[in-house]
Amino acid sequence: MVFDFVTVTPDVVYKKLAALNGMKATGVDNIPPRLVKADAAQLSEPIATLFNMSVTQAVFPDMLKRADVWHLFKKGDVSNVCNYRPVSILLCLSKIFEGILIDRLHSYLNRSCVHKYQVLGKGSAVKRC
Repeated sequence: MVFDFVTVTPDVVYKKLAALNGMKATGVDNIPPRLVKADAAQLSEPIATLFNMSVTQAVFPDMLKRADVWHLFKKGDVSNVCNYRPVSILLCLSKIFEGILIDRLHSYLNRSCVHKYQVLGKGSAVKRC
């Protein structure tokens, strides 16, 4: 079975946009997620077009590769760099693209059973395909 990327529809993009957490941090584009979520109906078609062009041309826009990286303190001594973890603040569009790709790849892997074992989630057993 070969992975074949199906064209993304505005409806798929709309569902992803509507599911955005509007309270998340703003990325380097300074566009708040709540604004993107509020305008999901108007943005879904142009974003779907951009995403489909990106896939067919095998080019991911450079702007969508950018992120702000913050060092978040975990616990312990604040002067020890090992007590921090990096957190990347991505652009909303990057999150949408990533979510759609993950959904498509996950669907393909489940259909084709390429992987021998599938972990069902935290605290669950491992299931054979």
